[in-house]
Amino acid sequence: MAITITRENLSYIFNIVNVQKNAEGVVASAQFNITVSDGTHSLILFYQTGFPKPGNSFIPYTELSEQQIVDWIYEQTTTEGLGKQTDTSVPMFEQYAKLEFESYKSNLAINSGGVPWGS
Repeated sequence: MAITITRENLSYIFNIVNVQKNAEGVVASAQFNITVSDGTHSLILFYQTGFPKPGNSFIPYTELSEQQIVDWIYEQTTTEGLGKQTDTSVPMFEQYAKLEFESYKSNLAINSGGVPWGS
């Protein structure tokens, strides 16, 4: 199951592909991809992020959901001081995915396909 978030006419589809835990069952990191789409074009980006040790609100590994992991990614990446974010209310992964998607789309107009020699 994937988690979809829509913002500014773009869909961000989060798919958690792997969750790594330590011997105590504490989640240490998650590998995930984000598919960015405007309804016509799509781009898939791959990420991995680590998580700090949990406080008092520990959730056993067997009780975790994909939504919980996506929520953790959002919580971790919307805090002040992470990288050079332009908007700290939007996760850095989402900001980066949007920039990559815009670059991808601008290159589509340039690369119309084919080869420069013969037909």
